[in-house]
Amino acid sequence: VSSDCVIARSNFLLFGSEKNIYKTKPLSEFILKHKIRKVALIVSQDGWGVSHILPVQKAVQNSSAKLVYVEQLLPYISSFGDQSIQYVVDNIISKKADLVIWTGYEFEADALSRLLLKNNLNIPIIGDQLLVFGERLNLLKKYKGDIFIFNTKFSDSFEKLFQEYYHKSPTLYSDIAYDGMRILTENIAKGLTGERLIKCLKDKK
Repeated sequence: VSSDCVIARSNFLLFGSEKNIYKTKPLSEFILKHKIRKVALIVSQDGWGVSHILPVQKAVQNSSAKLVYVEQLLPYISSFGDQSIQYVVDNIISKKADLVIWTGYEFEADALSRLLLKNNLNIPIIGDQLLVFGERLNLLKKYKGDIFIFNTKFSDSFEKLFQEYYHKSPTLYSDIAYDGMRILTENIAKGLTGERLIKCLKDKK
Protein backbone atom coordinates (compact mmCIF):
# COMPACT_ATOMS: atom_id res chain seq x y z
CA VAL A 1 0.00 0.00 0.00
CA SER A 2 1.14 3.55 -0.67
CA SER A 3 -1.13 5.30 1.80
CA ASP A 4 -1.01 6.27 5.46
CA CYS A 5 -4.64 5.18 5.59
CA VAL A 6 -5.21 1.42 5.72
CA ILE A 7 -8.77 0.34 4.83
CA ALA A 8 -8.46 -3.44 5.24
CA ARG A 9 -7.17 -5.84 7.88
CA SER A 10 -4.09 -7.86 7.04
CA ASN A 11 -1.47 -9.89 8.84
CA PHE A 12 1.17 -8.12 6.80
CA LEU A 13 1.26 -4.73 5.07
CA LEU A 14 4.02 -3.51 2.80
CA PHE A 15 4.15 0.29 2.65
CA GLY A 16 5.45 1.62 -0.64
CA SER A 17 6.66 4.98 0.64
CA GLU A 18 7.45 7.03 3.72
CA LYS A 19 4.54 8.08 5.92
CA ASN A 20 3.26 11.59 5.28
CA ILE A 21 4.09 12.63 8.84
CA TYR A 22 7.76 12.52 7.79
CA LYS A 23 7.07 15.52 5.54
CA THR A 24 6.74 17.79 8.59
CA LYS A 25 10.44 18.49 9.18
CA PRO A 26 11.48 19.29 5.58
CA LEU A 27 8.32 21.39 5.15
CA SER A 28 9.14 23.39 8.29
CA GLU A 29 12.66 23.98 7.02
CA PHE A 30 11.37 24.99 3.59
CA ILE A 31 8.85 27.48 5.02
CA LEU A 32 11.51 29.08 7.22
CA LYS A 33 14.13 29.19 4.47
CA HIS A 34 11.78 30.88 1.99
CA LYS A 35 10.22 33.18 4.61
CA ILE A 36 6.72 31.92 3.87
CA ARG A 37 3.96 33.60 5.88
CA LYS A 38 0.67 32.24 4.45
CA VAL A 39 0.17 28.64 3.34
CA ALA A 40 -2.72 27.18 1.32
CA LEU A 41 -3.28 23.42 1.32
CA ILE A 42 -5.22 21.47 -1.32
CA VAL A 43 -5.83 17.76 -0.67
CA SER A 44 -8.12 15.04 -1.95
CA GLN A 45 -11.13 14.19 0.20
CA ASP A 46 -9.99 10.67 1.08
CA GLY A 47 -7.78 8.97 3.64
CA TRP A 48 -4.57 9.56 1.73
CA GLY A 49 -5.27 13.22 1.04
CA VAL A 50 -6.48 13.99 4.55
CA SER A 51 -3.37 12.31 6.04
CA HIS A 52 -1.43 15.37 4.79
CA ILE A 53 -3.38 17.86 6.93
CA LEU A 54 -1.71 17.13 10.29
CA PRO A 55 1.88 17.14 8.93
CA VAL A 56 1.24 20.45 7.15
CA GLN A 57 -0.41 21.98 10.24
CA LYS A 58 2.59 20.96 12.36
CA ALA A 59 5.07 22.29 9.79
CA VAL A 60 3.26 25.63 9.66
CA GLN A 61 3.11 25.90 13.47
CA ASN A 62 6.79 25.01 13.80
CA SER A 63 7.75 27.79 11.41
CA SER A 64 5.44 30.53 12.76
CA ALA A 65 3.55 30.81 9.47
CA LYS A 66 -0.25 30.60 9.09
CA LEU A 67 -2.38 28.00 7.34
CA VAL A 68 -4.82 30.42 5.72
CA TYR A 69 -6.75 28.03 3.48
CA VAL A 70 -7.48 24.29 3.38
CA GLU A 71 -9.52 22.67 0.60
CA GLN A 72 -10.56 19.02 0.46
CA LEU A 73 -11.52 18.19 -3.11
CA LEU A 74 -13.62 15.22 -4.14
CA PRO A 75 -11.19 12.67 -5.63
CA TYR A 76 -11.09 12.10 -9.38
CA ILE A 77 -12.84 15.32 -10.41
CA SER A 78 -13.56 15.12 -14.13
CA SER A 79 -16.14 17.16 -16.06
CA PHE A 80 -16.49 19.80 -13.34
CA GLY A 81 -12.78 19.89 -12.57
CA ASP A 82 -11.94 23.34 -13.95
CA GLN A 83 -14.88 24.98 -12.18
CA SER A 84 -13.93 23.40 -8.83
CA ILE A 85 -10.25 24.22 -9.19
CA GLN A 86 -10.98 27.80 -10.28
CA TYR A 87 -12.90 28.22 -7.02
CA VAL A 88 -9.79 26.99 -5.16
CA VAL A 89 -7.49 29.29 -7.16
CA ASP A 90 -9.76 32.27 -6.41
CA ASN A 91 -9.59 31.49 -2.68
CA ILE A 92 -5.79 31.15 -2.78
CA ILE A 93 -5.58 34.58 -4.40
CA SER A 94 -8.07 36.18 -1.98
CA LYS A 95 -6.23 34.74 1.06
CA LYS A 96 -2.92 36.08 -0.36
CA ALA A 97 -1.19 32.73 0.14
CA ASP A 98 2.52 32.80 -0.65
CA LEU A 99 2.85 28.99 -0.80
CA VAL A 100 0.50 26.31 -2.12
CA ILE A 101 0.85 22.68 -1.06
CA TRP A 102 -1.03 20.30 -3.35
CA THR A 103 -1.69 16.58 -3.41
CA GLY A 104 -4.31 14.93 -5.58
CA TYR A 105 -5.04 12.94 -8.71
CA GLU A 106 -4.93 13.16 -12.52
CA PHE A 107 -7.99 15.32 -13.26
CA GLU A 108 -7.23 17.79 -10.47
CA ALA A 109 -3.62 18.01 -11.64
CA ASP A 110 -4.76 18.69 -15.22
CA ALA A 111 -7.17 21.42 -14.13
CA LEU A 112 -4.72 22.97 -11.68
CA SER A 113 -1.95 23.11 -14.30
CA ARG A 114 -4.20 24.87 -16.83
CA LEU A 115 -5.60 27.34 -14.32
CA LEU A 116 -2.26 28.29 -12.79
CA LEU A 117 -1.29 29.57 -16.24
CA LYS A 118 -4.70 31.01 -17.09
CA ASN A 119 -4.72 33.09 -13.88
CA ASN A 120 -1.14 34.22 -14.48
CA LEU A 121 -0.01 33.11 -11.01
CA ASN A 122 3.56 32.93 -9.73
CA ILE A 123 3.03 31.46 -6.23
CA PRO A 124 5.51 28.72 -5.25
CA ILE A 125 3.89 25.27 -5.26
CA ILE A 126 4.88 22.05 -3.50
CA GLY A 127 3.25 18.98 -5.01
CA ASP A 128 3.47 15.27 -5.63
CA GLN A 129 5.29 13.82 -8.63
CA LEU A 130 1.95 13.44 -10.41
CA LEU A 131 1.79 17.21 -10.82
CA VAL A 132 4.71 17.19 -13.26
CA PHE A 133 4.02 13.82 -14.88
CA GLY A 134 3.60 13.43 -18.65
CA GLU A 135 2.24 16.38 -20.62
CA ARG A 136 1.84 18.45 -17.46
CA LEU A 137 5.61 18.72 -17.20
CA ASN A 138 5.84 20.58 -20.53
CA LEU A 139 2.79 22.69 -19.70
CA LEU A 140 4.15 23.80 -16.32
CA LYS A 141 7.48 24.82 -17.80
CA LYS A 142 5.57 28.00 -18.71
CA TYR A 143 4.55 28.61 -15.09
CA LYS A 144 6.08 31.79 -13.64
CA GLY A 145 6.39 30.47 -10.10
CA ASP A 146 8.67 27.82 -8.64
CA ILE A 147 7.46 24.22 -8.43
CA PHE A 148 8.89 21.85 -5.83
CA ILE A 149 8.14 18.12 -5.71
CA PHE A 150 7.89 15.78 -2.73
CA ASN A 151 10.42 13.10 -3.56
CA THR A 152 12.27 10.23 -1.97
CA LYS A 153 16.04 9.87 -2.18
CA PHE A 154 17.06 6.68 -3.93
CA SER A 155 20.43 5.13 -3.20
CA ASP A 156 23.03 5.89 -5.87
CA SER A 157 23.48 2.19 -6.65
CA PHE A 158 19.73 1.61 -7.11
CA GLU A 159 19.36 4.67 -9.34
CA LYS A 160 22.31 3.56 -11.49
CA LEU A 161 20.96 0.03 -11.94
CA PHE A 162 17.43 1.31 -12.66
CA GLN A 163 18.77 3.74 -15.30
CA GLU A 164 20.82 1.00 -16.97
CA TYR A 165 17.87 -1.41 -17.14
CA TYR A 166 14.91 0.86 -17.92
CA HIS A 167 16.73 3.88 -19.46
CA LYS A 168 14.87 6.32 -17.18
CA SER A 169 14.98 7.56 -13.61
CA PRO A 170 13.15 5.57 -10.92
CA THR A 171 9.79 6.93 -9.80
CA LEU A 172 8.01 6.96 -6.44
CA TYR A 173 7.74 3.48 -4.84
CA SER A 174 10.35 1.95 -7.21
CA ASP A 175 12.93 1.04 -4.59
CA ILE A 176 10.66 -0.01 -1.73
CA ALA A 177 8.38 -1.98 -4.08
CA TYR A 178 11.47 -3.70 -5.49
CA ASP A 179 12.84 -4.55 -2.05
CA GLY A 180 9.45 -5.78 -0.88
CA MET A 181 8.96 -8.08 -3.85
CA ARG A 182 12.51 -9.46 -3.54
CA ILE A 183 11.98 -10.29 0.15
CA LEU A 184 8.61 -11.89 -0.60
CA THR A 185 9.70 -13.99 -3.60
CA GLU A 186 12.95 -15.15 -1.98
CA ASN A 187 11.04 -16.47 1.02
CA ILE A 188 8.38 -18.13 -1.14
CA ALA A 189 11.21 -19.76 -3.13
CA LYS A 190 12.44 -21.24 0.15
CA GLY A 191 9.08 -23.02 0.44
CA LEU A 192 7.65 -20.78 3.15
CA THR A 193 3.85 -20.35 3.12
CA GLY A 194 1.07 -19.20 5.40
CA GLU A 195 1.99 -18.34 8.99
CA ARG A 196 5.65 -19.34 8.47
CA LEU A 197 5.95 -16.86 5.61
CA ILE A 198 4.25 -14.08 7.60
CA LYS A 199 6.53 -14.71 10.59
CA CYS A 200 9.60 -14.51 8.36
CA LEU A 201 8.44 -11.29 6.70
CA LYS A 202 7.92 -9.68 10.10
CA ASP A 203 11.48 -10.51 11.14
CA LYS A 204 13.29 -7.16 11.45
CA LYS A 205 16.58 -8.82 10.49
